[in-house]
Amino acid sequence: MNCVFAGTFDPLTAGHENVIKKCLEVYPRVLIVAGENAEKTPFFSLAERMDILNAVYGGEKRVKVAAYRDCAERYSDFLKENGVTFYVRGIRSEKDREYENAAISANAALYPFVKTVFFSPDAEFSGISSSIVRERIKNGADFSDLLSEKAYNAVKAVLAERAERLKNPL
Repeated sequence: MNCVFAGTFDPLTAGHENVIKKCLEVYPRVLIVAGENAEKTPFFSLAERMDILNAVYGGEKRVKVAAYRDCAERYSDFLKENGVTFYVRGIRSEKDREYENAAISANAALYPFVKTVFFSPDAEFSGISSSIVRERIKNGADFSDLLSEKAYNAVKAVLAERAERLKNPL
């Protein structure tokens, strides 16, 4: 029985990683699916988010990283092929729980073989969100305390590549 943890991951935070760590304590494998959210305008492109996820989890044999667009047309088949029976949602607050509870019935209708499971990050990570990380980046403030060392280095590399592309647009 494997689980899927899907999200925007714009970018991957220490809170996300804490939830993934908890998943690995319960499930043999975690499938991380990064996707687009019509309600959000991402700061990092999907390719950049995939680069960050792969930098953090590329060597972890129990973790597979995928982009939603690569499996969107046959998402239920994709989940079945990967042995996914649990859909993990990270819950930081009661507001998160209300939002996720509203989505459960829609997901159950689409993927009846998958059960939704909630994980809350440890207290030290509960105040961390991708939006806080993005805000600090945009303001030139330090954001290293919100990411693991691997994720921080990956984000810095992505930002450096982006800056280089802007200097030399070819």
